[in-house]
Amino acid sequence: MRPTRSDEQFKTLIPQQAQQLERLCGLLLRVERTVITASTMRSVLTADEYATYVNQLNAPQSYLDVLREQGRPEVLNRYIALLKTADFTNARADAASKRTNCYQQARKLRNQSDAEYELACEHLQEQLSVCDAGEQAVIEAWLDRPFDYGINGTVSIDCVGVVRVVGSTSKHCLQRGVRTSEQYAWRCERQIDALAGAACELLYEPEVVVSNVSSNTGSKLRDLLANLSPERENF
Repeated sequence: MRPTRSDEQFKTLIPQQAQQLERLCGLLLRVERTVITASTMRSVLTADEYATYVNQLNAPQSYLDVLREQGRPEVLNRYIALLKTADFTNARADAASKRTNCYQQARKLRNQSDAEYELACEHLQEQLSVCDAGEQAVIEAWLDRPFDYGINGTVSIDCVGVVRVVGSTSKHCLQRGVRTSEQYAWRCERQIDALAGAACELLYEPEVVVSNVSSNTGSKLRDLLANLSPERENF
């Protein structure tokens, strides 16, 4: 529950500030339904507020971002190239299978792509076998699923069952949808923080330090922010 404040802690707003506060409140109500564009964020925030927002937005969100900052292991480059070749052959097989009288060609290309996926898996297996435990852990952190390759393993030599490297744009990469959802949620959180912070700057006297947000342009706007996203203890 947010603490209440007396009216004397709020600034007396001029019409232009009241209009700006109302716009911030409107964006706060929208942000959890749709991401606010960069141009809109820039238009409602001061230069310093927008710079802080961008810095927070670009900060590492998860272990995946930390991995990216450290850099992808070079041993995965060859594996990615082998997968790219196999994916290309597999796409040609799909195209051939849809054409009349191309069954034999499609089958030949499918067998070729299976062999190329197998080559990629064998290459990755070999690289992992010669790494120490630390290097192996770093490589596996870059994979979208456990590399369980072999008899009765979960990895298969086809476009769907092969292990993908995190960051792959393939629709079969297991981290792709998860990553998109995480990025959307992260952007929403950072936008709420920035918009709520800007509202606080308008609402409260400079010497007042606030850790939670309520709102006002008069009592109506104050209640609007106070009831916004009630499940959030603070912004």
